[in-house]
Amino acid sequence: MIRCEAVEPRLPAPGDTIAGKYRVLRVLGEGGMGHVVEAQHLRLDQTVAIKLLLPVHATREEAIARFEREATAVVRLRSEHVTKVLDVDVDTATGLPFIVMERLEGRDLASEIARRKRIPTAEAVDWMLEACAGLRDAHALGIVHRDIKPSNLFVVDAPAGAPRRLKVMDFGVSKLLRDDGRELTTSNETIGTPSYMAPEQLLGSRAVDGRADLFAMAVVLYRMLSGRLPFTGETSVALAVAIATQAPRALREVAPEIDERLAHVVMRALARDPNERPSDVVELAALLAPFGTGRVAPLSNVPSPCSSTRAAAAPEVVVASADPTRAAEPTVIDSTPPFAAR
Repeated sequence: MIRCEAVEPRLPAPGDTIAGKYRVLRVLGEGGMGHVVEAQHLRLDQTVAIKLLLPVHATREEAIARFEREATAVVRLRSEHVTKVLDVDVDTATGLPFIVMERLEGRDLASEIARRKRIPTAEAVDWMLEACAGLRDAHALGIVHRDIKPSNLFVVDAPAGAPRRLKVMDFGVSKLLRDDGRELTTSNETIGTPSYMAPEQLLGSRAVDGRADLFAMAVVLYRMLSGRLPFTGETSVALAVAIATQAPRALREVAPEIDERLAHVVMRALARDPNERPSDVVELAALLAPFGTGRVAPLSNVPSPCSSTRAAAAPEVVVASADPTRAAEPTVIDSTPPFAAR
């Protein structure tokens, strides 16, 4: 486990140097667990994003373990659709552990949706296919993200005329599974963002696997296509009850112009029973691909402890419910904002 040095933990200020090699340029954001800054590698002249554990958590073993788990999870991923980890260490000057990430230019999907309200079908599907690509590699390594939501999906700027690409970010509340599908951690806590959490995740089930991420991606796609969330509630408890006990309103009831076959796929991925959803991200991507532009390469299967072992179920229409989108999407267990510029 990462150990903090025996100094009074403090956050670095612009102009300070982290680990003797990263000069802090400016603050990018702060969340419940971490503080993110833009910095420059002094020798390589490379701009990076650095996430530091907040001082208030620097002496909490659980917080340090979660921070280390994030670094351990992401550093193993090689997908171009996952934000890359470049370094991880403890800064002796501030006493804080940190993760160095690639610095991205663009905006998170939450900002994109807030600006545009709804995303055209082919564009929205392409972004979900790229999220599938990033999660395919994570799931193959036994990593369930557990907090897929628009603010954890980043749309990277591209040269004029080129399509913008999407990257999955923030594995801070990810769950690591053994090759046999058993959880490596022993915590029973409910972690994630309520509006995007699968029923089994809300109930704290220890059987949560990669299909919970599929449910969350279906909520994201539903929101991009319709401008609404499939489930809402006046309180987080009411929202959780709705997700756990009710069917969402059919996508075509709130967005009748959506292709019936695509709506069918989205509603299947929103099934309350994980066994009624696509078996893994590869199957979901195959079902979504006909509705994209064709620029995202098909995914191949990789053996994964996060996938279900059943045969793929035949598509079936699920009856559903919706309401206007909510302004906030807080993570139940505090999670740090994206590692990149807004």
